[in-house]
Amino acid sequence: MKRGPWLRPQASEGQAQHGAFCWKSVKETSVCIVDGTGRIVREVKVASEPEDLLKVLGNPIYRFSPIDCAEGGALAIDRLSSFGGELMKASSLSFQAGVVLLVIGMIWGIQMGISKDHAAMPAHAHLNLLGFVSLFLFGFYYRLHPSLDRSRAAVVQITVWIVGTIMMTIGVGLVHTGHDAGEPFAAIGSLVVLAGMLMFGWQVYRCERGIAGKRNAIAPAE
Repeated sequence: MKRGPWLRPQASEGQAQHGAFCWKSVKETSVCIVDGTGRIVREVKVASEPEDLLKVLGNPIYRFSPIDCAEGGALAIDRLSSFGGELMKASSLSFQAGVVLLVIGMIWGIQMGISKDHAAMPAHAHLNLLGFVSLFLFGFYYRLHPSLDRSRAAVVQITVWIVGTIMMTIGVGLVHTGHDAGEPFAAIGSLVVLAGMLMFGWQVYRCERGIAGKRNAIAPAE
């Protein structure tokens, strides 16, 4: 179990100051909230999910710093999500697979240059674009959203994308070098890549809608 960040008390006229200690494990987080004098005002255990932590730390009766009032609980959750000793699997898988596929693409490009046979250039371009650029973009997005980064759905999405990229590259390469047997690989690989993009799009939509909803829920009334 890891100890999370200490949210220091923030002065506010007419309101008590509060601070919080959080101890986060994979499945459960213990939250201890204290007032400005150090007196414990609340102790609770919740699931280690942003939504559950938000229910506690997003309560308007508590005042924490350095959380910006406009984004309050959402920023607190992002901070807490980075503590827990878990590997950010989706982004790590994206970055590592992207580097491997880029090295393969570079070696392939050198081979084509030496042989002066550039028939497979379209497949080479697909490998670099889908296997390096796209994977790194996925990785950056997941790294910016820790709770999503550690989700099983994100890891599955990256895995599907890698499989589809490899199948599509092989199929396109075979087709452009005169082997009709590559057409099924290219067709199936294209569908698998499309499925991977739809999975990513669904996660982005759900994540961004969730963040917007949380910010609207905790925004102070004017």
